[in-house]
Amino acid sequence: MKTACYDIISLHKNNLALKTCPACQADLHHREVDHSKASDEFCRTASMPVISTDLITCSHCNWWAVREQREDRDLYYPPVDDVIILAAGKIDTDQPEHHPPVEKILSDQASWANPDPIPSTQAVQLFGTVQMLLPAITRSSSIDIWNKLKSAAPVLLPVLFIILVAIFY
Repeated sequence: MKTACYDIISLHKNNLALKTCPACQADLHHREVDHSKASDEFCRTASMPVISTDLITCSHCNWWAVREQREDRDLYYPPVDDVIILAAGKIDTDQPEHHPPVEKILSDQASWANPDPIPSTQAVQLFGTVQMLLPAITRSSSIDIWNKLKSAAPVLLPVLFIILVAIFY
């Protein structure tokens, strides 16, 4: 079975959760499972580790994913790891158990070693569209520009002086 491992830390600020199956739009089921072996190293280096590992399954179409979030509440380094392993296919329903190989995925350190940044198409499939907050573009008045120049003067004047000295010296 082929899987993909993505680092979704870039989406963490939005606290996005998987709610509907990206394959069939059915509701997903979450259940906590044992942590991956990749978390063992994290626990050894973190001062106050907090780890959650969830198995996410769709009972309708058998899609699945494992999501693990790691946080060091003391040092905040790394501030948060948010990793998700997705099935490239679905659970093989011909197998007697109908369960994803979670134990195998969690014990395979290579699966968690080098997660790729999550592609935007995959993020949209999993979490839906996310509105990006951009600054409003407005025209600045001459008073605003003058105030910005005055606030930057303590930095700009020494730089201007150094440039003038370099040119004439």
